Amino acid sequence: MLWGAPEYGWLLLLLLPVFFIARRSKQIRQRNLCKLGSCEERPKSILIFLRAVCRVAAFLFVVLALCRPELGTESESVESMGIDIIVALDTSRSMLADDLLPTRLDAAKREIVELVSRLHGDRIGLVAFAGSAFPVCPLTLDYDAFIQVLTESGSNTIPRGGTDFSALTKEVVNAFAGTEPRSRLLLLVSDGEDHGSFDSNSPGQLLESGITICSVTAGSEAGGIIPLHDGDFLKDKSGNIVQSRANPSILNSFSNRNIMLGSDVGKVAGLYDEVRPLMQQRSIKNRQQRYKEYFQLPLAAALLLLVAEAFLACRIRA
Repeated sequence: MLWGAPEYGWLLLLLLPVFFIARRSKQIRQRNLCKLGSCEERPKSILIFLRAVCRVAAFLFVVLALCRPELGTESESVESMGIDIIVALDTSRSMLADDLLPTRLDAAKREIVELVSRLHGDRIGLVAFAGSAFPVCPLTLDYDAFIQVLTESGSNTIPRGGTDFSALTKEVVNAFAGTEPRSRLLLLVSDGEDHGSFDSNSPGQLLESGITICSVTAGSEAGGIIPLHDGDFLKDKSGNIVQSRANPSILNSFSNRNIMLGSDVGKVAGLYDEVRPLMQQRSIKNRQQRYKEYFQLPLAAALLLLVAEAFLACRIRA
């Protein structure tokens, strides 16, 4: 069993002080009544005890209801008006350069997470690319799942090194299959390094598919060095430290809407806010799995116990 809001469990700690206060109050009341010569009879004392048990049990069930017990899953259909967004994220080793802190890849992920926080009704998917390309998250309305996949994506997601924009083009077109052409938005996030493998036909193929392209350059033309896990830095065959430089001209060939990432967070989200009103929204249907909640059961039990407690109170007064 899972709990939707386990933080309410701390309320159970209130039972201890309430118990001691109630017990002490009862003792004082009983002593005062006996001094007045009107000690309660035992049957009524039993009813009072049962009444207290009902109160405590009702409190326990209310806390259980607040914690929202969950068991099993159910599928629900979600329909919204929005667009389809594919984020093409460069995960090649050059994205580990430190001209953006802590790395180009981490800075890009921060920007994408900020973008996701502004989405409402848009589907989003992720294609990682380096020497090849792979769709790591299909178009979805489950933003938490997307962020989890994004967080886990890194330089080891695509084993083959380099930057193959041709492979990326093919995977992006496949990722948009079955969607409306005028509702397709590609966010291409890369440092632009291609090592001579850039295919000038790639941008045209994407545009022919009705895809609106916005590009994001991660890195600076001044460049940065690439740290390795052993504390050293990436070096060329001559033993010189590699200076990785961003190449925005490659990204400009894909889109006239190209921005350079910097220290300020929110540039990608701002680009999205600028482009989205120009695109055609469509009805998007998606099925999501969610946990079944059973807070109604302990809540109903608490109500029954409170009714029983009220009944016992009437018997005591009778």
